[in-house]
Amino acid sequence: MIGAELILAARKEMAPTLADAVIRRTPLGALGCPADDALARAAAIVGGELGWAEERRREEIAGVKRFYGTVNALKT
Repeated sequence: MIGAELILAARKEMAPTLADAVIRRTPLGALGCPADDALARAAAIVGGELGWAEERRREEIAGVKRFYGTVNALKT
């Protein structure tokens, strides 16, 4: 189900980044930063739709992790 939502976010909602797709357009990131394997799968799905090379996928995953690191830092 989440995979279909990620495809929709990339195709129809024009999510420009993995963070946008994970945090704003699907429930994947609703409870905090997804696990590494979930982020890798999400990057493969969104990146496949948007034509990202492997390096871009890694950068996008890092961007999601930075977002959650910032959010967690603000909580303390």
